[in-house]
Amino acid sequence: MDKKKLIEQIDIERLYQHILNIEGVRHPIDNPDLLDAVADYLIYEFEEYGLKVNEHIFELDGFDQKFRNIEGLIDKGSDKELLVTAHYDTVSVSPGANDNGSGIAGMLEIARVLAKADIDTNVRFIGFTLEESHPQQDKKIRELMEESGLVDDELRFSTYHSIKHLEILDVLREEYLVQGKTVKESWQLAIGNIAEQLTEKEKQYIDSLQKLYENVTRTNWVGGSICIGSSKWLEKNKHNKQKILGVFNLEEIGYSSEKKYSQQYPAGIDPERYPSYKVDIENRVGNFVGIFADKYSKSIAQAFCEQCKIKDIDLPFHSLEVPLNYEEISQQIIDLLRSDHSSFWKEQVPAISITDTFEFRYPYYHTSADISDYLDFEFMTKIVKATLATVISLA
Repeated sequence: MDKKKLIEQIDIERLYQHILNIEGVRHPIDNPDLLDAVADYLIYEFEEYGLKVNEHIFELDGFDQKFRNIEGLIDKGSDKELLVTAHYDTVSVSPGANDNGSGIAGMLEIARVLAKADIDTNVRFIGFTLEESHPQQDKKIRELMEESGLVDDELRFSTYHSIKHLEILDVLREEYLVQGKTVKESWQLAIGNIAEQLTEKEKQYIDSLQKLYENVTRTNWVGGSICIGSSKWLEKNKHNKQKILGVFNLEEIGYSSEKKYSQQYPAGIDPERYPSYKVDIENRVGNFVGIFADKYSKSIAQAFCEQCKIKDIDLPFHSLEVPLNYEEISQQIIDLLRSDHSSFWKEQVPAISITDTFEFRYPYYHTSADISDYLDFEFMTKIVKATLATVISLA
């Protein structure tokens, strides 16, 4: 097997076309039809490549529709397998070109090239749904907004005062979470800081939100509020988790910047402490791929980093290999959990997140401006090549 020839087959035009084909709001409440259409698109593409296709279907209380994780398997008859994953849903306002159309495009292109390669290990590709949020919580929040008297018919807050103080509340809650406070404490402390500035309607609405999240903790957040599809998949496949050699989760891989101070880091991370390659840490230049790894995933993170350095790829990276398990990360660096790799960390399955670091770099994160026009397809292509090269080296 000629790895060089295989990575040369990654086609930037195909990456671009995949994103164009699926770009649009893919949300279980606001656009379930497109969410389902993209699931069908994954099935079609996997079948075109000759993969074995499986739909992992699950249901949620309060919803008539069925939710689908889509799998495509390169079956080599091995008792071990590697996983390449990406989520295909979006938040309610975003067309999701980068989050996570870029990850889906990369996964599909790796599947196409690898399908005809001479490898020994099974490789399973999974498009996860409901990574962004739990639709039950989304639905309840909308009901609370309607009941609050604070929004118009389109669920827009009617006053700047409400918008401003809800934003302050979110910032304060995040700060308290970073300090290690529990979810409940973060709500209580944040509300206490702004209570005197709130109207009675705002107080009632925020109190109802707090009650909605009263059972959410730093550890059950994954699988309870986010990463629903991957958590459901692991529940079904928990007895087979020892078969998984490693997971490569592609989470927003399309944006880079050469500007100074375009890159931030999660609270609790000292970037100087972690392995990097061709990264201008001092000037915070966001032109590298980020890797998130827990204590069980260091070896596959290092394998990925080695492939980034090869001449035919030459991709700058910053590898945040934290020597902590899921429980410890949830208490100390909760921002590292914000994608489907964290469902695997929870089960002590080696997994890395391969990312442009979402809002720590991307200015259009979770907005209506997350469109293909702003993406760097050359950068994306290098990330896809590095991921493919790593899978080949381990398969």
